[in-house]
Amino acid sequence: MWIITFLLVLWIMILYLASVSYGVCRPLFYPRITKKKRNVALPQGKPISCTTSDGSKLRIWVLPAASRQRQAVILVPDGGEPGMVLGRQAEWFLHKGYHVILVDQRGCDRKKRRPVTLGYREHRDLRLVFTQARRILGEDCRIGTYGVGMGAVTVLLHACLDELVDFVIADSPWSDLRRWLRMILEQDKQMPPYPVMWVLGWMSRLWVGVSVKEVSPIAALRRRQGLVAVPVLFIVGESDRKKEMVQELYDVKQGDKVLYLTPEPVDPVQYGLQVEAFLREIAEEKRAVV
Repeated sequence: MWIITFLLVLWIMILYLASVSYGVCRPLFYPRITKKKRNVALPQGKPISCTTSDGSKLRIWVLPAASRQRQAVILVPDGGEPGMVLGRQAEWFLHKGYHVILVDQRGCDRKKRRPVTLGYREHRDLRLVFTQARRILGEDCRIGTYGVGMGAVTVLLHACLDELVDFVIADSPWSDLRRWLRMILEQDKQMPPYPVMWVLGWMSRLWVGVSVKEVSPIAALRRRQGLVAVPVLFIVGESDRKKEMVQELYDVKQGDKVLYLTPEPVDPVQYGLQVEAFLREIAEEKRAVV
């Protein structure tokens, strides 16, 4: 009798762990898709499709600036989002004379939807986009990257993979995926991280073929000895729970770097001034040295 009771309790525990892990993983790997609304006046972009090594179809939009300056920025939205959600940022960069490349992330195609890999495959996708941008705009064009949320993780991982990028702006990245998942469990789910973290690791391998240990911008920065060659602007809200993780990324980063703590609510004018100061005083300085 006790064996049956033990097996029943064990089965209930397994179902509970699986349900909690599913509740955490599902919105991360298959986030809700934002409708492609163009809420700002942008020039008609040139759509370009490319195929990744694992067969994913990517679409990028090249928006030319009015000026003939040899500078561009690739805008990378949060996980599973289309590039047009960063329309206001695109408008700002265009006004500053930057050609803009908008990227539709994995998972934003409703018909042939692929799971989001939280920056792991996305940063390799970005390398492909970066190469395409070089071919379109010319090898002499300065190209930087701008990412938000998971997009910020993507641009940091990409910079560690391809140091040809001229600058990086990372808005609210996490430093390590395992730590971010533990924070979600402890603060959102009000439960201890283990043994759920073990099930989360198993589910991530099952769903997307990626281990949570492999998505760590801070580890990538350390492997690159602090990524000295690439100027980075870190942005995070003063009340954002990722503030400590962004501070750690800033501390590990070597060379040109800036940390901007945004107030709540975000002041778009001050935000723009901070980005403009970074581009002028750091990114431009890198070009002068080269």
